[in-house]
Amino acid sequence: MAPRRKPLAVDDLTPGETLYIWRTRKGLDQEQAAETLGTSYRVYGKWERDESAAQSPKSVRVKARPSKLETCILLRRRAGMKQRELASKMLCSTGWIKVLESGRSDYEESLYDFWNV
Repeated sequence: MAPRRKPLAVDDLTPGETLYIWRTRKGLDQEQAAETLGTSYRVYGKWERDESAAQSPKSVRVKARPSKLETCILLRRRAGMKQRELASKMLCSTGWIKVLESGRSDYEESLYDFWNV
């Protein structure tokens, strides 16, 4: 069995990943995050997906390294994998992946095993 991957370090995050972690830790949806940062929902979404040529806000910082669960979500996003694709690979429902990624379950270990975190 391969050694476990360490959670990502703060320095490993793209600007969009930093925004994603900031937003989810504050419990905001993308619309609320856009409003907080004084931009439109569309622009914010592009920032979070690292698709915008315009610079994302420098004021957003993440101090603590991503958790194991946040690392799993970022690895899925980096792989370009939708939740339904992950569900297919893990032989479960998309709804179950949403529950696992929300952190509202005691079974996140299955995600850690899948991503080897």
